[in-house]
Amino acid sequence: MRDWFARVATVSALLFAVGCSRSPSASAPMKLVDAAGKHVPQEKAEISKGPAHCDWTSLTFVFIDRREYVADPQRKLPAGALKGEYADRIPVPSDARDTGYHVGDVHLYEAADRQAVYLLSAKKGMAQRLSAVTQSVGCD
Repeated sequence: MRDWFARVATVSALLFAVGCSRSPSASAPMKLVDAAGKHVPQEKAEISKGPAHCDWTSLTFVFIDRREYVADPQRKLPAGALKGEYADRIPVPSDARDTGYHVGDVHLYEAADRQAVYLLSAKKGMAQRLSAVTQSVGCD
């Protein structure tokens, strides 16, 4: 269990702080690689931490094929901003699709209904669920 938390903390530490938009002036997001080991273009998929100036560093943002997902473990976003609840240490649903994208042993899965993505630790078989947003989120 402690290994799993350390792995999640390591992935979180790898994430760069970004501004409130996906503009080129924002800090670079973490680089995902595909199953062949090639870097995934930022336009295709990215993972980033929330911006410090908004006190959103506990949030994790995933963008995949122009869809936005957020992990909000401390419930900093307004009610209704997400289509589901954050969860951790859960199994990936059997109908979720492995995107082939990963950072180390943490793999990105997408729910069949596209309402959530999962960050799965391959070694532990446990995941975090990030929910789709009801509309794009940002801060001032």
